[in-house]
Amino acid sequence: MRRFTLLPLVATLCLPACRTSAPEAAQAREAPVTAGVVVHGALREMMHQGRTASVVDVAQAAGRRGSFAVGALADLAGEVTVVDGEAWLSYAEQDGTSRTVRTREPSAGAALLVVGQLPETPGMTLDEDIPLSALGDRIAALAQAQGVDTTQPITFTVEGPLQALAWHVIDGRKLRSGASHQEHASAGVQEQRAQATGVLVGFYSTRHQGIFTHHDSDTHVHVVLPEENASGHVDNVTVLRGARLRLPAPTAR
Repeated sequence: MRRFTLLPLVATLCLPACRTSAPEAAQAREAPVTAGVVVHGALREMMHQGRTASVVDVAQAAGRRGSFAVGALADLAGEVTVVDGEAWLSYAEQDGTSRTVRTREPSAGAALLVVGQLPETPGMTLDEDIPLSALGDRIAALAQAQGVDTTQPITFTVEGPLQALAWHVIDGRKLRSGASHQEHASAGVQEQRAQATGVLVGFYSTRHQGIFTHHDSDTHVHVVLPEENASGHVDNVTVLRGARLRLPAPTAR
């Protein structure tokens, strides 16, 4: 397993208006981006430079209450989602289906893993429907209202009714070197549900494009569906009114 050196916070963050450079992406592979969020690997390097080997054991994010994570398995063999210490490992199968393994003692490695913590609180009930395109802005607004520092990456979960849900499980065997985000999604196992009940696990940041969000997004979101024993990377969803949102504790001042 690769060893990491913990660097000061300033080493991984840029000014609010900037986009992340390649050197900063390299730093992010080796440092926490906040006291509560740690990133292993970098999305840009994984997707466009072929760095798909394991950089961390998934076990580092599993087995602990309050631990949440999203990422990709080593060699892009599938998706990683950790919900309250339980790892959901979704693998793309040869027949075009996916298989999900749930465990608190995973032995798999990840090419990308973003890890955060959430307090054990019931969260807040959402009073409106929120499409994925607006989710980042609503997370930021609600977090700011709760006293959470929105200049830092934010771990969040949304549990409840979902609509127009689409997700994929990546399949690295079908990808060419330097494939685009759309190619990653279309080459994987794709699933859709008109209606579902599940849990979204995500991270919000305006400063980490290319590290753990894509260049056109401020969120990286996965879904787990307990009734179906399924999980994966979210491509589309509308969170329906009545779902419950969990956010980090207010920032100490």
